[in-house]
Amino acid sequence: MRLPSESELTTATARDLYRWDRREHFAVDPKHYWSLHYRNRREAILQAISDFVPAGGSILDIGCAQATVALLLAERGLKVTAIDANPDCLQYARLRWEAGNIDFICMDGMRVYLKREFDGIILGEVIEHVPQPGKLIKTCRDMLRPGGIIVITTPNGLSPHNWLLPGYNPRTMESPDRANVPSGLGARETHLFCFRPNQLLNLVLNSGLTIERKELLNSYAVNPLGLHKVLPVHATQRLNRFFSHIPVLASFTTMTQFIVARKPAE
Repeated sequence: MRLPSESELTTATARDLYRWDRREHFAVDPKHYWSLHYRNRREAILQAISDFVPAGGSILDIGCAQATVALLLAERGLKVTAIDANPDCLQYARLRWEAGNIDFICMDGMRVYLKREFDGIILGEVIEHVPQPGKLIKTCRDMLRPGGIIVITTPNGLSPHNWLLPGYNPRTMESPDRANVPSGLGARETHLFCFRPNQLLNLVLNSGLTIERKELLNSYAVNPLGLHKVLPVHATQRLNRFFSHIPVLASFTTMTQFIVARKPAE
């Protein structure tokens, strides 16, 4: 995967994604907290795919944006389909491609249904943007092969900077009249609500999936305390992992929820 040159950026979206690329995957400053947080999410997803999806398996990445994870998985030999509602995101993703089997499809995440089965589906920072997340997860379940997995990352609704956002209420948020509520997938920071950990867990279980892995990522020990500015990167990462696994406390002091859910084998 390559970082496009600035001369290749022909849209405002591409220029915005390029700036995020230089902050996250191609980090100019690897100690920047955005770089650290992004790296943790990215590596957790890649590790889950490695652990639960067979070599050469098929992956669907919904709401892929610049498709970093999708491109990395394609380079590792998986067959990847990456979808996003924004064609400019996909145009930028194509500029980054160097190797691997990957298809890009412009499609609304809430209306996705592909007539084939996948070994793994990725919902990375997606479900907080869509009006009916339960419907989306059930659609993903139906597109999985028996024994396939869904990997979910989403903000932690119990962390202080998310308290003002509403939580997830299945009675109101899965009602038919929300089907036409515009999603926030076109904007990077447009969250319709924010899951509390028990809400996300119940949503996944009620969708007919089992939990294979459940973690919290990105402790406040890194940001906003600012320890990432003075410690070496490896020390910051160890500290991050330590504080993200403290029972009870981590539920209120981490930024990201991470779940791997499996469709039961037939």
